[in-house]
Amino acid sequence: MPEAIVLPILGAGIAGRSKAVSAQKRQNLFLEVKPEKDKTNLAAYPTPGLTLFANAGKNPSRGLWWLQSLNLLYSVNANKLIEIDKNGVAIERGTLSTAEGTVSISDNAQQIIIVDGQNGYIYEPKTLQLSYLAIAGNIVTVTENATNRHANDKVEILVTAGPAISGTYTVNFPLINATALVVGTQYTINSVGTSDFQLVGAQNNEVGTSFAATGATIGTGTCTLSNEWNFTIPTTIATGAGGLQVINNFRQITAAGFPGGNTVTFLDGYFIVNSPNTRQFYLSQLYDGFTWNALSFASKEAYTDNLEAVAVDNSCLVLLGFISQEYWQDIGAYPFPLLRIPGSPTDMGVAARWSIARCNGELIYLGRARRGGLSVVTIQNYRPVTVSTPDLDFLFNEYVNPSDAIAFSYRQNGHEFYQISFQQQGVTWLYDATSQVWSTLLSGATTRHYANFGCQFDFHVITSDYRNGNLYILDPASYTDNGDLIARELITPHFFVNTSFNKLHIYRLRLDMEQGGGLNDGQGQNPQVMLQVSRDGGYTWGDEMWATCGAQGDFLSRAEWRRLGVSRNYVFKFRITDPIKTVLIGAAAYATQASK
Repeated sequence: MPEAIVLPILGAGIAGRSKAVSAQKRQNLFLEVKPEKDKTNLAAYPTPGLTLFANAGKNPSRGLWWLQSLNLLYSVNANKLIEIDKNGVAIERGTLSTAEGTVSISDNAQQIIIVDGQNGYIYEPKTLQLSYLAIAGNIVTVTENATNRHANDKVEILVTAGPAISGTYTVNFPLINATALVVGTQYTINSVGTSDFQLVGAQNNEVGTSFAATGATIGTGTCTLSNEWNFTIPTTIATGAGGLQVINNFRQITAAGFPGGNTVTFLDGYFIVNSPNTRQFYLSQLYDGFTWNALSFASKEAYTDNLEAVAVDNSCLVLLGFISQEYWQDIGAYPFPLLRIPGSPTDMGVAARWSIARCNGELIYLGRARRGGLSVVTIQNYRPVTVSTPDLDFLFNEYVNPSDAIAFSYRQNGHEFYQISFQQQGVTWLYDATSQVWSTLLSGATTRHYANFGCQFDFHVITSDYRNGNLYILDPASYTDNGDLIARELITPHFFVNTSFNKLHIYRLRLDMEQGGGLNDGQGQNPQVMLQVSRDGGYTWGDEMWATCGAQGDFLSRAEWRRLGVSRNYVFKFRITDPIKTVLIGAAAYATQASK
């Protein structure tokens, strides 16, 4: 007589080097351990779908950032900086010099900095309150650290007090001859001519250098005041003082000390960038991304590989090289505040610059060991800990171009997730740091997951689409990817008779899952689960056999298949493409064992 056998359909394995060892797969599903052990101690739940939030144009995003201080989202699409509010309204805020390639973004609560390799850009939604004095009927002189203003640039002015009028005006810096400099006044060199400004307090004679003058000097050079600029209002206004803000201020960084940068981060008031193709990293002036000193830099010390990226981990600066990493901390020293932490360097570098994220309170990325091989690692107490499995590492090392991987992390429904997409390979993997299990993600019928970049915004996880300018909410209540099907697939562990490997005849198989979740109409009104059986260990598959998941409210429906044949080594594939909540719990087989 057939006996009931519990079928272990849920496992943590991955089909890697040999399907004879493991053919397992979880596609658009993640596992959750149930410590209460009510009906089961393990269940598979659906990964979130994508709900359209906004559109930032026809071009895909090059980078996303949440400015938490103002609760605004920023995306770089082609050569445009796009601002998106919580209602999904998108407004263009600036133009970059480049239109391709991934950008790195950070902020100091007041300024957003963007680096694209060669260039850097600053966007200020609004400056702090600035004081001004209206004189001569229509000239308004503004007091500010003026290194971020450029003559002939137009700025948008919001007047908060006094006689001036809000509007868009042209910045003007009155020129001051070298022979007219005043002791103790802060100047910025505009032109050198025949003057030597080093004689009166400047560190060098480069245009853009700011200094406190010790007096006047001879020659034809000119300067501007470093803390004043003015604009002219076309109508006559009263003389008087007041306050204003410069709003929507987007500027390219022109400071002579700015080295460019592939990546940027923020630590203790400083923006920090890596200098491309070197071991060096540079610091901005405190809370001022426009100002960079060419001498405010240091080099990655422990290993000689180039610096690929900078990041922050637990209030420390992390320098990630090609085959190494090291930690630096802010000790408040002068003139350079950072110092390497002794014992922190390790011989694990970053294999994909854009795979760096924070997950479960730890830095995580696709790492490259000095001794060879790729793995996804987290950093614990300065040491890399591998979280990818040997089978997954085998696949990573087989990929065409693993260095193009892009990743982001998020927390949802009590799980910490890290999502990494290999662009040229067209593959997306999801690591659940809570259960420590990996799954694959797929959007539509054949492509990798649509999500490319991701960040938190207004209590949602927002992702960009690698194909276009769409921005989505990563939505656990959605069972499509912006209307496209989500194919959820589970390939089980091998099922065989203990150590004898005798043939097993399965007469009936029942799948335990959440039933009765059908929709009111359309696809999913009569949801189906498809079963394919492999009788050779997962190498080939039989025809699809369909069973109902239960129409809406039909909670007692049962997915069942009969006459599944004879094999020494079964592997089962369950697949659901209807847009319904999919929860898989377990299965039972009714089978008899053959003698050999």
